[in-house]
Amino acid sequence: AYLTGGVEVRLVGYDIFLDGSLLRGGGHRVAKERLVADLTVGLVLVVHDRVSVTYTHTFRTREFEEQAGPDQIGSIELVILW
Repeated sequence: AYLTGGVEVRLVGYDIFLDGSLLRGGGHRVAKERLVADLTVGLVLVVHDRVSVTYTHTFRTREFEEQAGPDQIGSIELVILW
């Protein structure tokens, strides 16, 4: 077993989901955060020399000003090598 981790920081210039379409004027827009960061931690369990299971948890800062709080995302991965 071993631990993994990482940090990612992004400067967001344009986000179609928050800024709306480039092709049409108007539409729904929200005030976005320009700087967004992720902190990722994970645990890898090597079950066999060719099988491993990984749990990763990501903590993300707010992406827009009205967002209630930061997001958290968890994922599980099964790797089988052949």
